[in-house]
Amino acid sequence: MEKLNQASLLLWEINKYLRLLDNIFRIALILIALMQSFGVQKVIAVDTAAFRGQVFDVEGNAVKVAEIFIYNSPDTRRPADFISGRTDDDGHFTMTLPSGKYWAVARLRRGDKYGPLMVGDKHSGEPVDIWVKADRELEMNFKVADIRDAASLTRKTREDYLRMSGRVVDKNGMPIQMYYVIADRKGRDTSLNPLLTEGGDSHLNEMSDFISSWSDEAGHYALYLPKGKYIIGYTDKFPPRSYSIYKELIIESGKDNFDIVVEVK
Repeated sequence: MEKLNQASLLLWEINKYLRLLDNIFRIALILIALMQSFGVQKVIAVDTAAFRGQVFDVEGNAVKVAEIFIYNSPDTRRPADFISGRTDDDGHFTMTLPSGKYWAVARLRRGDKYGPLMVGDKHSGEPVDIWVKADRELEMNFKVADIRDAASLTRKTREDYLRMSGRVVDKNGMPIQMYYVIADRKGRDTSLNPLLTEGGDSHLNEMSDFISSWSDEAGHYALYLPKGKYIIGYTDKFPPRSYSIYKELIIESGKDNFDIVVEVK
């Protein structure tokens, strides 16, 4: 009986060591797999390239402390995937990006990096698509403008303009943010917008006469217009190569509380 107990104890000890060896073997396999995976990751390097350029205003002056926002899709009303450092005194920026297709926007913001533009903020308009290729530098310049105060960039004084303001709303009266209000001269021969007359970039050459900034969270917008007859419209795109017409309007004095009812698709 004692010999039987000793044999059972020995068998139990053998099984215990076998289980221990099995666990060690399993752990070794896991470590080998992890090391192989780590080795593969080390071999596969991410291809990158430099993206550099300058930021100017509509008068051709360098803009400092602006930033370039990079997105991996045309949707730029969200946090960016990459953001450059702020431009230097000469408007220069440089950043490194992985290879691929992106959409780029230049912005000079006084407050938060995201959300509707506020008074004093500047941006370059609709995103420009760029291709970043490995080991090849990409260079591009941007032009930013204060859209809300674009009218004041002309040689006329602010007193020559009348303020038109209100809200952008849907048919139920609910505010709509991030829309632009357009004012075009009826039967005009040339554009009056200083972004066109003083600019030079082709992507600005289809600007309407006057355009507001994005409507804010409450739907508010503001335009500064000379006296005259206008076609009033709206769009959520910039530059507004096309827009939805709201109505014709004669501006002879300031006009407040003029709401724009948008047909949301």
